[in-house]
Amino acid sequence: MSGGRKRSKPPSLRHTLLFTYFIAAIICVMVGVYNFLSSQFLLQRMTTFAEVNQQLSEVQTMTQTFQDNISDYLFSRNSVSLQSYYDNQNQLEKIVEQLQDQSRQQDIRYVNLGGNLSHYLSSAEDLIVAKRNQKNTEYVKYYESVSYDFRLINQYIQSLMASELQESSVQYYEMQQVVTIRTALSYGLFGASIFFVVFILINLSNNVSRPITRLAGYARRVAEGDYSIDICLEQENLEFKQLYESFEVMVENTRLYLESLKEKQKLENELAQQQIMSLEKDNLLQEAELHALHAQMNPHFIFNTINIGAKIAMLSGDEVVCEYLENAADVFRYNLEGLDNATLEEELGNVEAYMKLLTTRFGPRLKFDVQVDETVDLKGVTLPRMTLQPLVENAFVHGVNLIEEGGQILLKISSDKDDTIVVIANTGPEFPKEKIEALYTEEFQEHRGHLSGIGLKNVYRRLQIVCRCQRPVEIVSADGWTQVRLKLPAE
Repeated sequence: MSGGRKRSKPPSLRHTLLFTYFIAAIICVMVGVYNFLSSQFLLQRMTTFAEVNQQLSEVQTMTQTFQDNISDYLFSRNSVSLQSYYDNQNQLEKIVEQLQDQSRQQDIRYVNLGGNLSHYLSSAEDLIVAKRNQKNTEYVKYYESVSYDFRLINQYIQSLMASELQESSVQYYEMQQVVTIRTALSYGLFGASIFFVVFILINLSNNVSRPITRLAGYARRVAEGDYSIDICLEQENLEFKQLYESFEVMVENTRLYLESLKEKQKLENELAQQQIMSLEKDNLLQEAELHALHAQMNPHFIFNTINIGAKIAMLSGDEVVCEYLENAADVFRYNLEGLDNATLEEELGNVEAYMKLLTTRFGPRLKFDVQVDETVDLKGVTLPRMTLQPLVENAFVHGVNLIEEGGQILLKISSDKDDTIVVIANTGPEFPKEKIEALYTEEFQEHRGHLSGIGLKNVYRRLQIVCRCQRPVEIVSADGWTQVRLKLPAE
C-alpha cells in the first residue's frame, strides 16, 4: 500500500517456541553456573586451609629430616649423609623461595618463617664447612646456632599451625554462614527459575491451545450446519494465521458448494415435479376423455333426450323441438372436441347450451342466470375444456334437484386485478363441510356428471396443474346458497 505503514509480518510459532525454550535454558544455565561458582569458591577456601596446614607440616618434617642429616654427617662424616644433607638443603631452599614468592599475598608470619629457614640453612652450611675444615671453635658456635634455629623454627611452625587452626575454626564458622546463605539463595534462584519457566510454559501452552480450541469450536459449528460463523484470531502467529485463513476458505467453499447442491437439487425437484404434474395432467385428461366418451354413449341420457324431444314435438310444435335438439347437438359436439384448453367464451357457450337443455326439461323449477363483467376478455382467458359444465352439473344434482319446488343457478364472471373470477352459485342444501375439506385431500369420493362423466375432483386436480396453485377452487356453503369460486390467473 502506497502512503501507508507496511504491516509487520506476524511472528512464527516456531520462533516463539525456540525463543521460549532458549530463555528457559538460559535461566537454568545461569542458576547452574551460580551454584557451580559458589561451590568452587567454597571448595577453594577449604582447599587453601588444607594446603596451608599440609605445607607447614611438610616444612616441619623436612626441617626435622634436615636436622637429622646434619647430625648423621657430624658423627659419621660419610658421603651418604652428606648427599642426603645436600638433597634436603635443596628442598628447603625451594620452600624458602616459595614462601618468599607468596609473601606479597600472605601475612608477615610466613615472611618470618622464610627468613628463619634461610638463616637456619646458612648456619647449617657454615657448620658443615667448619666441621670439614676442623675449626672447632667455629664448629661449636655454628652448632649452637643451628640447634637454636631448629628449635625456633619448630616452635614457630607449631605456633603457625595452632594459629592457622584457630583461624580456620573462625573462618569455618564464617564459611558455614556463607554456605547457608548461598544455599538458601541457590534454592531461591532455583525455585524462581522453575516458577518462571513453568509460567512461560503455561502461557505458551495457553497461546497454543486457545486458538486450537477455538478452531475446534468453529469446526463443531460447521459440522452442525452453521456456515455463518465469524472466524477471528486474537493472537496472530504465522502458522495459526495460515491455519485460520485456510479453514475460513474451506468453510466458504463448502458453503458455496452446498448452496450449489441445494440449488441443483431444487431445480431437479422442480423439474421432477413438473414431469409428475405433466404425467398426472395427461392421466386426468385421458380419464376425462374416457368418461366423456362413456357419457356420449350413455343410452339413458340419449333416450331421455329423444323422449322429451318427442313430447315437445307433440305439445309445442317444430320450433321448440328444433331448438332443443340443436342445444343437445351443441353439447354433444363440444364433448367430442376433446379435453384440451378452451377459451372462457367457449366454456360459457357450452354451459348455456347445457342449461337450456335442463331448463327445457324442468321448466319453471330451474332458473339459470349469467352475469358477465364487461371488463373481462372472455376470448383471452383459457382453462381446461369441460371445466364449467361439471361444476354446473354438480350445482344442479346436489343442489337444485334436491328441492321439490326447484331453485336457481347463477354463473358470475368478474375480474380481480389481473385474475379472472368465476363463481357458480346454487340454492339448495348446504354442502357438508367435511366434504369441502375432503376435496383438498385424497379422500374425496366424487360424484361424476351424468353427461360429462367428469367429477369435481378431476376438475380440481386439472385446475391445480394448469393454474399451479394449491387451492384453485374454493367452496363456501351458507344461508341456503353454495358457491364454487374459481380463480383463473392471467396468461
